[in-house]
Amino acid sequence: MGKSFLTLADVYYKKGDVAQAREYLQSLKSNYPGKEKEIFNGIESRLNKWKGGNASSTANSSSDNAKKKSTKSKKN
Repeated sequence: MGKSFLTLADVYYKKGDVAQAREYLQSLKSNYPGKEKEIFNGIESRLNKWKGGNASSTANSSSDNAKKKSTKSKKN
C-alpha cells in the first residue's frame, strides 16, 4: 500500500500538482503503520527533492530532453 501512495505522489508531481504530491507524502509519513525503511526513505527522498522544486519546470526539461533525443535520432 505504501508503494502505491509513493507512485500516486509521483504522478501528481509529474502532472504539476506539487502541493497534492506533497500532501500524499506527508499523509503517508504520518499514517503509514508499516516499518519498512524503503517506504520511509522514498518519502524523505521525494520530500527533499521536491522541497523547492517546480514540477512544471521539471516536466518541461524532461520533455525538452526527449525532443532533443528524438531530433538526434532522426538526424542519424
